Amino acid sequence: MDNPIVKCDRIGSQTLLGYNNCFGMYQVGTNHEIKIVNFYIETLEKLLKEYQLDMPIDVMLIGERTGVIADWRIPDEYYNDRICEVCCPESLLPIQQRVKHLLDVGRGIRIEHPVQENGFSMVSYKIGQPRYELPKRPKRPNKI
Repeated sequence: MDNPIVKCDRIGSQTLLGYNNCFGMYQVGTNHEIKIVNFYIETLEKLLKEYQLDMPIDVMLIGERTGVIADWRIPDEYYNDRICEVCCPESLLPIQQRVKHLLDVGRGIRIEHPVQENGFSMVSYKIGQPRYELPKRPKRPNKI
């Protein structure tokens, strides 16, 4: 699969959670906004303000409107370890995250609701559930 690198020079829309917010960036010379799914806006703003990092930023396209920052100038520790599961289509998530979804559904922790008429689907999580543990077999009585 071909994943082209594009240059982005403007920050677009962003979530307003207070911290760890997702965001979009505009490809240079276009109004094409790309959802960034491996970086938080606060991290990028800090790098642009405090360090010698300037726009444009290299972004690898992983979908038509979805991308990951992949800029050699940014040290590894600033990238998120996980892809945002809210902003990224399920089909583009790494296999490990898709497997985790499957396990959580089987354990009753994740509830996936049917796709609505507007094309959106709703996912619910049971917060505060104890960690899943494999039940132990009952001990057999010793034979004498």
